[in-house]
Amino acid sequence: MNFYEQLKMAQAIGAKKYVAAIQVLEHTLKKNTKDYFAMSMIAQCHEWNNDMDCALDYAQQLLDNEPDNFSMLLLAARHWQRIGNEDRTYLYACKALVNPPAPMPEAPKWLFWLFKPLALLPKFRHFEEDAKSDFEKLDHESIKNLIWAEQYKSWYEDKYKNKMVEIVH
Repeated sequence: MNFYEQLKMAQAIGAKKYVAAIQVLEHTLKKNTKDYFAMSMIAQCHEWNNDMDCALDYAQQLLDNEPDNFSMLLLAARHWQRIGNEDRTYLYACKALVNPPAPMPEAPKWLFWLFKPLALLPKFRHFEEDAKSDFEKLDHESIKNLIWAEQYKSWYEDKYKNKMVEIVH
């Protein structure tokens, strides 16, 4: 994905124009069918656009190639939870817990140096703070997802452990 495509995608996602972002990403994917970043972003955009069937299709395509992809495992788990399939939710949550996300790297300092001259223009005054905030939100979201997967696993195991105890007695 070239810089221009990344910029168009980021602008579309920032404006919550997920269909436009998907179009950019699908164009990228046509050029490189192994662009797993594009594939995962298409899945995310479909989820944000409440099209879970398409989101799951792309997530599954990515998981066929990268079976340990934390964000796609969680996307699948959330999908199965929404439709009430506790067993599949548990399966994907457990796989996600075995493959937790790597901590987010700190944003490169040189990147923010590039923003400094832009701050002279009113349109870009808060660009640096917004970018730093976005990095923090991504890290927070990963932690929140990890906690959700842990809680779901515990809930599921407690629920079915108690049922097994009832059956034995």
